[in-house]
Amino acid sequence: MKKFWLAVRDVVVILLWVIVAQVLAQVVLGLPQIVFPTLKTNHLYILTVYVLAPLGYLFLFYYGFVWLKKHFYHHDFPAISFPVRIKGRYLAYGLLLYTLILCGSLIAGLKFETPALNHWDFTQNLVSEALMFFAAPFVEEVAFRGVIIEQVARRYNLIAGVIVSSLLFGLVHLLNGPLNIISAVQLILSGALMGCLLSLIYLYEGSIWADYTVHAFYNLFFTLVPIQASVTHDWPFQLIFSSHRQLITGGQYGSDCSLAFNVAYLLMIGLFLFLLKKRRGAAQPR
Repeated sequence: MKKFWLAVRDVVVILLWVIVAQVLAQVVLGLPQIVFPTLKTNHLYILTVYVLAPLGYLFLFYYGFVWLKKHFYHHDFPAISFPVRIKGRYLAYGLLLYTLILCGSLIAGLKFETPALNHWDFTQNLVSEALMFFAAPFVEEVAFRGVIIEQVARRYNLIAGVIVSSLLFGLVHLLNGPLNIISAVQLILSGALMGCLLSLIYLYEGSIWADYTVHAFYNLFFTLVPIQASVTHDWPFQLIFSSHRQLITGGQYGSDCSLAFNVAYLLMIGLFLFLLKKRRGAAQPR
């Protein structure tokens, strides 16, 4: 039982720091509103917060992680290495995932829309996503793949690490907002599948930058060309599902949980399981 509680402790600490770092960044940047209430409607202030919030989140998380690595985990986590090394094949993995999702979504039925823009909503969306698309994946990949997989594997094994990391990756996204029961189940399932895929990429490449690249690539492309259930007025072009069935659209959380996305996750999981098995077979003496 001791190693179980040690594993729980290791997981809880990094997850708490993910949440605390994000909340701290938002609280600090929100303090000026208390002194100057009119800032709540000041466009320049709002956009500045959108820029600084992900940078503050990234800064707090990273230096907190460095401290935890040295004083709490007592582990170097060699897969989380600097300087950053992005290889061409990492981008290829992201492109393949995007292509599978787009093909599946086209089969499910998509229509191209160019809605009338609400320019303030568009500006907020553009500025808020511009930095968050790379900040959030870094935090999540370090926490879920870099730390949780490694710490659970140290107590048990890699399979347990992947399972725990993937399930938690799905569950933690419930914190993004209230959902009905069916949408929540869809989110947990889809998050776990995406978490499993990113875990397998991490294990195959042995570097956090592989799964980070795929994760950031995914966020970037579906920010630039969103696939969603209904038209919004915060982006100039959108791909909209023709069907309104929850299985097709992904429910309240969105297309990340749709059937097409889940099938793409499963196909990519199958590919990396095959590659890992092939590598293991090649490493065995003949």
